[in-house]
Amino acid sequence: MRQQSVGGDVPLGRGSLPQGDTSMNPYDFKRFLKRMAGKDRNSIIAEASEIVEGIRDGAYGRPGAVRDRRLGAVEFAEKVGEFLFIVRTETRPAMATPEDLRKYRPVAERLVVRGEMRPSVVDLLKSADE
Repeated sequence: MRQQSVGGDVPLGRGSLPQGDTSMNPYDFKRFLKRMAGKDRNSIIAEASEIVEGIRDGAYGRPGAVRDRRLGAVEFAEKVGEFLFIVRTETRPAMATPEDLRKYRPVAERLVVRGEMRPSVVDLLKSADE
């Protein structure tokens, strides 16, 4: 698996944290979404898929796995997976909270402007506010 960047500056390979400065949590979902807002749909799908797969493959049975789980790697992978679901299918993930749906909206709005997502998805995300 090639190296992946979770937060833009933190390499991720097989779910592991980088060596060195880890003062910023690489499993920050809000930071991940901010990075995704500047990408096209295919890039989002590819990057999110790789992140989820890397974390799931590396969550157990390797050096550093316990530390990654304590930092929220597994929960992060779940949130990225739910976001990935809505980007792929344009339907609401069953486990996504209203708060998470609100977080997805800026990315969805940019994809709609680019013509890469139906406007009804933004309406679906707005319904989380009701």
